[in-house]
Amino acid sequence: MRIDRSPLADWPGAPSPAGRFSWPLEHSPSVYAQLSKNRAVTFSKNQRELLVQELLLQNKPETAPLIQKLLLDTSVTVTTGQQIGLGMGPLYTVIKIAETLALAKELQQTLGVFVVPIFWMATEDHDFDEANRVVHGHRVAFYNSSRKRASVGSLPSQEAIPAIDKLKQWANRPEEQRILEEWSTIYNQSETLSDAMRALVYRLFSPEELVVLDANRPALKASFQPILRQEWKESVIHRTPLIHTERSVDPKKFNAFVWKNGMRLPTEEVEESEQWVESAPEKFSPGVLLRPMYQEYILPNVGYIGGASEWAYWMQIIDAFAAFGLPLPVFKLRSSVSWLSPTGSRALRHSPGNLLEILHKGVSDATLLQRAVEESTRTEWSEWESDFNKAFTQLEGAAHRLNPASLAMVGAWRAQHEKFEKRWKAQAKRYAAHRLIAPEKRIKIIQDELMPSGMLQERKWSTLWPETHWGPLFAQSLIHHLDPWKSEHLLFVHDD
Repeated sequence: MRIDRSPLADWPGAPSPAGRFSWPLEHSPSVYAQLSKNRAVTFSKNQRELLVQELLLQNKPETAPLIQKLLLDTSVTVTTGQQIGLGMGPLYTVIKIAETLALAKELQQTLGVFVVPIFWMATEDHDFDEANRVVHGHRVAFYNSSRKRASVGSLPSQEAIPAIDKLKQWANRPEEQRILEEWSTIYNQSETLSDAMRALVYRLFSPEELVVLDANRPALKASFQPILRQEWKESVIHRTPLIHTERSVDPKKFNAFVWKNGMRLPTEEVEESEQWVESAPEKFSPGVLLRPMYQEYILPNVGYIGGASEWAYWMQIIDAFAAFGLPLPVFKLRSSVSWLSPTGSRALRHSPGNLLEILHKGVSDATLLQRAVEESTRTEWSEWESDFNKAFTQLEGAAHRLNPASLAMVGAWRAQHEKFEKRWKAQAKRYAAHRLIAPEKRIKIIQDELMPSGMLQERKWSTLWPETHWGPLFAQSLIHHLDPWKSEHLLFVHDD
């Protein structure tokens, strides 16, 4: 195995913050140390007990020792989140989780306190068309539901089985079939998509090192009532000066939805909304701009790992944290990872040009290939050309000294040589052009694997891809290879 590291910005389509703004809290040990001390003071014993109680109800018994560490008044959390998706959704979900685990391990050693990594399942999201599909190669397997306006997490997990069956029909490797059989078992044995998502996460990550949280719980939402009430009465987010980026979301006067008859509705469509703020806070669902407030209210959190879009949402509401009296965590831009199959790895080893140049230029740009071919031709010829020139120079000198009349013969000889040189070069180029077919195919393989449909692999495919080609421990391997203090791109390549 070889791992190539490169700056995140060098990869086409990799997550990068929009605009010119930077997060106000530096991603450094000293900042985390101060935040950890602050959370120990501001996160009450009652909040810890409620959080632990809810987490114990949701997770496997093996997670209990890790969860109970949160009862210590010095313990903190590091969090990442993602909405429910078929087969865990896009591949970057597993990257975010692995990076959260890597950062938690590093912070625990650095700070000398327990740091519990949390994966926040966004179960209340109702964008069904993002959660109901898996892309496999150039095909998409998806399923339908009669409850598309319900929370995605509450949908029956068995509804996803037809999509997994479709994936099985397309699978052409025994390893793919094995993985999909395990997915089928999980979705058949689970009740909801939330349950299935949690099982899929624990299938790749040990329950002894990670806690999965579904925050759509009545007790947790009831505890959030003070913030909910303040947002309703004062429109805090709407009135707070916002930092706008190209991915900004327009804030509402009240940035939450309400659940009624199994549907997530805007509060203006539900006449009981004002009454329920006081009497039934569990009926409310934080919107994208209020969700970070909910997270920081119910967790003793010091850091969040997210992508560029999440960064844009959080940037908008920096000042709102202070308005609500909530601490601002460190936001770390997630890293990016790609995996090449054995076939793709071989293609990379035998391809001309630089990998990033290949990805940026595209296979249709023959300039890169032609340049490589011509450079090869020049290199081969240059080893001989200087020797030929020296020989003719010596012949001309000898002819001038011994018999000036023979200079014409040397000139004809040189002309004949130049004629054959041109023919040799032309033939070499034709031969090299014929051989372009193989490099073009190799570059196409690389591009199809790293940038399927012009999109970064992690945004298009699911964990089915790296697990098929790198085995079930690919996720654990990520934890050890991601640098928790950097945001970069890692490329996993098979060696011979």
